Amino acid sequence: MSRVLVNLQDGQELGGEVDRFDAALPGFTLRPDDGVARRLRFLDVRSVAFLSEDGAPPTSESKGDQLVTLRYFDGGSVRGVLAGGDGQRRGVHLRPIGSGSIVGLYIPISAIQDVVSVESLGKILEREDMVSPDAIEAAVSRQRQLRSQRLGEILKDQGVVHDAEIAKAVELQHQAPGKRIGDILLDLGFVNQEQLGVAIQVQIMLRDKRLGEVLIDMGFADHKTIAIALSLQFHVPFVTVAPESIDPDLRTVIPAAFARQWRVLPLTLKRGVLTAAIADPTRLDFKSELRRRSGMVIAEVIATPADVERGLAAFYRLA
Repeated sequence: MSRVLVNLQDGQELGGEVDRFDAALPGFTLRPDDGVARRLRFLDVRSVAFLSEDGAPPTSESKGDQLVTLRYFDGGSVRGVLAGGDGQRRGVHLRPIGSGSIVGLYIPISAIQDVVSVESLGKILEREDMVSPDAIEAAVSRQRQLRSQRLGEILKDQGVVHDAEIAKAVELQHQAPGKRIGDILLDLGFVNQEQLGVAIQVQIMLRDKRLGEVLIDMGFADHKTIAIALSLQFHVPFVTVAPESIDPDLRTVIPAAFARQWRVLPLTLKRGVLTAAIADPTRLDFKSELRRRSGMVIAEVIATPADVERGLAAFYRLA
């Protein structure tokens, strides 16, 4: 039995045990401490928190090199390290940071609004030879005991690194190259090895299609799953677009003709930084032209193609 705390999309919070947690299935059975067993659908679930080391689902330490912040549709957020796992699933396993007794967290894709991803600080410090692997391992163990302190703070308290080294590592977080998208999808269980192998063979034959598009066409993945994987690959935030919240004045910053030509949707303008949503993070040549036109710093985020198209249609409907 696994001890869990389940948050539902309607705001309910349920505690109890699950005897078999398989995220490849449509749902799972929760056995409350003082109630009747209840079958829950992942579509109705906001998150599943595992409350003991023995109760956490199977994960792989080798996947823990990417730090993410996930935001829910209700505005809440959680920060943690991505964890791999066995089997195919439609959600993300995290080892949360600063979450008290919670040792593992599962968030269904349907509950995720935004994703911000960076390479973990410990991985960068180790790769740059600033800290030894043993020191990182000891600090991570200490972090799991404390649960509320960041890794960099623990390493500084232990005298292993200085502020300047932490600052450099933080800067490198935003420059780190990502894995191939197929590896990310496989690591996180969004596709299985057989599906990935078949899709790669089809991509080789087609030549002019990207792997993500092939996986979608074959029904092995959907646009949101691929967009989140691209976000993790390129360390570019994934967002769910809400056209009604965009400042109408941004229509003059990015005119309709430019937005439609480049499939770029303006989202926010804060302190001279213009954030714009795109569906294809490999096409960033729009940034230099937009920077020249607007004189602003451009920050891109990833959205699904459907979100970008709906956003363009709604935001520029009068243009």
